[in-house]
Amino acid sequence: MEDMLSYVLYSNIGWEMGEEGQILFTEPLFTPKALREQLAQLMFEKFNVSGFYDSEQAVLSLYAIGRISGCTVDIGHGKIDIAPVCEGAVQHIASKRFDIGGTDLTNLFVQELKKSNPSVNIDISDVERLKEQYACCAEDQLAFEAIGSSCRPERHTLPDGQVITIGKERYIVGEALYQPHILGLEDYGVVHQLVTSVSNVAPEYHRQLLENTMLCGGTVSMTGFEDRFQREANLSVSAICPSLVKPHRCQQQPRISSSSSGALSIHFTLPVAVAMAPYLHPGLTVASSQPRMLLVVACHASTGRRSACLSLSFGLAAATTLLQQRAARAAADEPANNGWWLTEFPLPVPKILNKELNNSETGTRSFVRNGIYIADIGPSFAAHAYRLRSTAFDLLALEDLLGHDASNYVNKYLRLKSTFMYYDFDKIITAADANQRPPLLDLATRLFDSFERLQLACTDKEDDKIASCYVDTKAILQEVMSTMA
Repeated sequence: MEDMLSYVLYSNIGWEMGEEGQILFTEPLFTPKALREQLAQLMFEKFNVSGFYDSEQAVLSLYAIGRISGCTVDIGHGKIDIAPVCEGAVQHIASKRFDIGGTDLTNLFVQELKKSNPSVNIDISDVERLKEQYACCAEDQLAFEAIGSSCRPERHTLPDGQVITIGKERYIVGEALYQPHILGLEDYGVVHQLVTSVSNVAPEYHRQLLENTMLCGGTVSMTGFEDRFQREANLSVSAICPSLVKPHRCQQQPRISSSSSGALSIHFTLPVAVAMAPYLHPGLTVASSQPRMLLVVACHASTGRRSACLSLSFGLAAATTLLQQRAARAAADEPANNGWWLTEFPLPVPKILNKELNNSETGTRSFVRNGIYIADIGPSFAAHAYRLRSTAFDLLALEDLLGHDASNYVNKYLRLKSTFMYYDFDKIITAADANQRPPLLDLATRLFDSFERLQLACTDKEDDKIASCYVDTKAILQEVMSTMA
């Protein structure tokens, strides 16, 4: 990783030692927070960058079209990511990963072409070009079923002189995204996955998400794909008319200048990012505490110097404008007391009502931290269930740090998150019906017992013991997420 970044930054883009600039990294959906912090540490301590920003691809895709809320359907090389974004924040609980991608469609196209052209040897690189040229989508499922008798075959000459015929195979590629059973998968199509994902978000965001749906990836340029997607989305949702949004030319673009040597410089009107000074003071937590706005430039190893600087600057003007508008509103409007502001000190200490959550031998829990404030989100079962799912998701990401001499960090992070779950489970059990309390109490007790065993293993710094304890904790965390869904 370090060698690759060194090549990209110093050889490809043209940075010079001692004159490093700011950098933006994009991350795919479900990237663990721990990896983001490791990347921030690498960029500041190894590459001495003056500013660092990391954002998720779904958020940047929406910034590119001037929006901060919407839903992205990203059809990549080996997967499809569906990510609802509300006010610049990805809703991870509602996001989905669909195990179909461009490579699966290419392999399907190869299989179908070999059935109709058994005597022709086709190279995979030729199939990629054929897919881009011929693949398309039928209007609907009925039209696809009728294609077998009405589709006129076309003859195509390969670079090596072989001639193949392409008929209904061109439609199967697109149809597989709407009928995954063609690929042998027992799952729903991409539109159904989108609607299911949006339905898991708070109802007040449903219209905003469906009316700002963005398709990403090379596969969406397939002939007829957007029309089919729009048609099926309209049939899947009755109360709201979903609509697709596309990138447009922003009225305000960053100024780009070029010198005689070919090096590019991009001038930003509002250069706000994680800088070296705030990084050195609080440490890695600053990588996750900055506002989630697109403010610096990124690069890819596979692109040239010019395209690397240009490719990810599309949403800069929109993001800058949005941030300026937010700053203006914040300066003009004094926030009113909505009941969430703390006006008395010291901070209140939460108290639990269900003493059965404590360890029967010690009468408490060893992981509970004092001196932290947990926001009171009321007695609502749904609100605490959502926070429990979110916390469990964060703890599942700890798996990437196991065995990397990070036991101290794992121990601290575990104590913080487990304390949140301790008080949230107390609220959940209190708000639950009488017949629901015993299974919830059993689940919480098993989880907290596993937390204490994992904490003890982290204290002893025994990697094998930590990994063994985490296996049990991981299974219970997954059970928590499914129970609270």
